[in-house]
Amino acid sequence: MPTMISDIDLFVAYNGPSARFIAGVERYVRDSLVDVALANGAMLTERHLGRKAQVEPEVPTSLENRDGEIQIAIEALQESGADSAFGVDGKPKVRRIEKTLGYNIDAADRDRVWDVMNAD
Repeated sequence: MPTMISDIDLFVAYNGPSARFIAGVERYVRDSLVDVALANGAMLTERHLGRKAQVEPEVPTSLENRDGEIQIAIEALQESGADSAFGVDGKPKVRRIEKTLGYNIDAADRDRVWDVMNAD
């Protein structure tokens, strides 16, 4: 998978797969999304081009920012209509959220955001 970066916050999707770019944060992108991401302003990184990348991916330090990103990733999975992204309990699978985010989270992160999203 190639690595890409964007100067602006950006969300791209094509036939189900999606990617959310945070300005200045490098992330892996599925091959099927590269052309769409390039058309919307993202760039291939130096790492992809065989050189050391200038920017390393970072996990948001603020819990509020992290939860906001997790919520956006969950909403993208819901919009994609991919039933396989959700478990039998109806919760989104952690691994699918991680693929959308480009960094790892744990089930507690997912559960915290999911509970807020589904609070009455």
